[in-house]
Amino acid sequence: MMSEPLFPQLYIKKRHVELLLALYETQHMGRAADRLNMSQPAASKALAQLEEHVGAPLFLRTPYGTKPTPLGMLLISHAQNLNGAAQRVGDEVRSLLTRDRRILRIGVLPSSSVHTLPKLISSLIEHDAGLELTIFEGVLNVLVEKLEREELDLVLGRVSDALHRNWIHEVFLYDEPVAIVCGPRHELIQRKPKHLRELIPYRWIIPISGTVQRDCVEAMLDRARLRLADSIESNSLLTNISLINQYNWISVLPQSLAGYYETKNLVKTLAIKSGVNFGAISLLYRKQVVVSSQIQLAVQIMQDLFPAARQ
Repeated sequence: MMSEPLFPQLYIKKRHVELLLALYETQHMGRAADRLNMSQPAASKALAQLEEHVGAPLFLRTPYGTKPTPLGMLLISHAQNLNGAAQRVGDEVRSLLTRDRRILRIGVLPSSSVHTLPKLISSLIEHDAGLELTIFEGVLNVLVEKLEREELDLVLGRVSDALHRNWIHEVFLYDEPVAIVCGPRHELIQRKPKHLRELIPYRWIIPISGTVQRDCVEAMLDRARLRLADSIESNSLLTNISLINQYNWISVLPQSLAGYYETKNLVKTLAIKSGVNFGAISLLYRKQVVVSSQIQLAVQIMQDLFPAARQ
């Protein structure tokens, strides 16, 4: 019979952290043991010891694999954070000892990668030539998870109310209006439409369901009491730009991104006001007692570049 939980005295050892993560990722005790170069009996014994220490089961065997219990998921979340923090500290120490350089890891949404991020990077290097930068591009939920696990120091991109958490500092930079775009040789360039309803007969490329961007497009259409006749869903920016260059299709982009690709003669922004924003572009970082000098520098640069960030 398991002992009573003693959460104030719960200290997870490194091998337990590794086992929790391996078992969560493989969903199989044998494969988890192989990943950790352990025998399966040794891995099972280590899990049993941890469960004894916690006072409750952490994993259950099911027909679909070894699945974590709710308490198991709680410990896995902490294990991911511990593992990310340990990796972060190790990288920092090695970088300072071997190259006398500090590390800053930035996560970015694709929509911010060609407009806002280059400004931040160039200013960071100008202020601190010894800064070692790593850029990771991805979707917001993945970036925020990496930020929470301390695998990232900053996240730059569009946020929604659903992602505001009490452990995050958010520095608002600017709002991003929706731009309606087509290819530079689209027949609409000569016609110069003035109303959204004139675009409805065309095929549209719209953001995928369940995203903030898709909600914004639907709000734009609902406000005009319109429905698209034909559309495809895509979150592949390069594919979308290629398609509207090959066909008489229409798409939507954040205004800054549309402006960038228009300078490359890859898109044309139609002179129709969408009336909606894709959301606020913000700089996110973890709330902590001591904020690193690298993060402080990045925040200061953004406040200088975007006056709204000072408010």
